[in-house]
Amino acid sequence: MRLGKITEPILKRSILKEIKRRREEVKIGAGIGIDSAVIKYEPDEYLVTTIDTKELNFEYAVKTVFYHAINDLAAAKAEPIAILISLLLPENYSEAKLKKIIKQLELECEIERVEIAGGHTEVMNSIQNPILTITGLGKSIHIASKIEPNQDIVMSKYIGIEGSIQLVCKRKEVLLKRYSKIFLERIEEWIPWLSVSKEAAIAVEHGVSAMHDVEETGIFGALWELGERAEVGLMVNIKKIPVKQETIEICEYFDINPYEIDSAGSLLMVTERGEDLVLKLQKAGIPAEVIGKTMPGNDRILINGEERRYLEPMRRNESEKIGN
Repeated sequence: MRLGKITEPILKRSILKEIKRRREEVKIGAGIGIDSAVIKYEPDEYLVTTIDTKELNFEYAVKTVFYHAINDLAAAKAEPIAILISLLLPENYSEAKLKKIIKQLELECEIERVEIAGGHTEVMNSIQNPILTITGLGKSIHIASKIEPNQDIVMSKYIGIEGSIQLVCKRKEVLLKRYSKIFLERIEEWIPWLSVSKEAAIAVEHGVSAMHDVEETGIFGALWELGERAEVGLMVNIKKIPVKQETIEICEYFDINPYEIDSAGSLLMVTERGEDLVLKLQKAGIPAEVIGKTMPGNDRILINGEERRYLEPMRRNESEKIGN
């Protein structure tokens, strides 16, 4: 198998097909486009869990894996409570570097008001960089509603935030030959945008049907997963999808599709009255746009001016081109 996230066909035939339902308490379990499990443990309360893993091979990797987990919980309409961590370290990794990772996690936990509730740390001789796995735990009184046709699809912030930060961290010397230091520093200033907790809370109050955070495989992958999960069609206007000019430029420089790179920091929200939600988000200082609608059937269509094409399952994460 190729590196990175496994393809949807392998996921369906070799993982999801083998998983059996056994407990009625599990209200939402494994599936396409489902990043969090929802378990009922009180009459009106749910435990929500998620898990994310990342190799710590660039400066802000700890932040990105942390927010992958926290954003999954937020997108499931849950309040993040705690995280469990599994940290695999290479041989000869210093205690000082280990301490730095934990301090970085603690800083993010303070911002999001969550606690490190436990975990596992181990040194291995078969890896080159630390590998951090975070299990997120949250609670909710809500559960995602069924997505219906003819609802608005709202997107927050901009695509490619995470992927742009990765490019700057991993390829800074190359980029400095083309762009100014100030240009690259502007991208690093996007780091606080990695969290979607604020817009998710506003969306829950608005009464959205469901949400899906945009992460690996970018906005195109997230839209496909959203449609698969809800078993609905989509009609999305590419020109409505917000993207920063800096992202476009550095992606073009490395021949990377900005619509298919890691995009933590963006949240898809499916709702009635999408323009009303956009106004609420903008009032809170969060950029947002209605980018399309859900449709009857299973066709997922991308519109770009006069051109129309069908969205397909993502076979490759463009961020893999960045390398280590």
